[in-house]
Amino acid sequence: SFEVGVGATKLLSSSLYSVEVYGKLALHEGYHDLPIPSVALRGSGARVMGDSQVDLTMAQLDLSLSKSFGIAGTVTLVPYLGAAWLYIVSRGQILDLSPAHDAFRDGPTSTDLNSNAVFPPSANENITRWRFFGGLRLAYDVLVLTTSVVATMCGDFDGSCPAYGAHKGTGVPDNAPTQVTFSLAAGFGF
Repeated sequence: SFEVGVGATKLLSSSLYSVEVYGKLALHEGYHDLPIPSVALRGSGARVMGDSQVDLTMAQLDLSLSKSFGIAGTVTLVPYLGAAWLYIVSRGQILDLSPAHDAFRDGPTSTDLNSNAVFPPSANENITRWRFFGGLRLAYDVLVLTTSVVATMCGDFDGSCPAYGAHKGTGVPDNAPTQVTFSLAAGFGF
């Protein structure tokens, strides 16, 4: 089977939002009576917009395994696992560190006139990360409940993961440790 989708996300209390697209191709599915998992390949992309100071685009390619189990003829339970390669293109612009304050209103003696920051040139390099994910999807009639955990690994995937090091051979500072996200979602499936 093949699936496509689009979406949008708004960051509360800001002007930032993102637009997302994805496509998913099930390479192998449908063996419900045999202990053979379904295999799917998915690609997605997201673009953050809404502010001239932020330029961020992300793409992800992942492979997932899942197995569907029927319970009492009315509930479907689907555990899943997967791995993803994440590619981030970020470009920093001049950032106003005090956007709520109008320095020009204070006049030429304002201490806020130079309250700006610029990311170092090395921070404008493209970033790659590995993600590992797993979860459980429960469907009853049209109600769908999903719980998941996503671990986004730090920049060096060889196990060293320095807290403040650099990507090997690129000179890109990597201040991001491994991040783990838990989620619970409810929705309707038709």
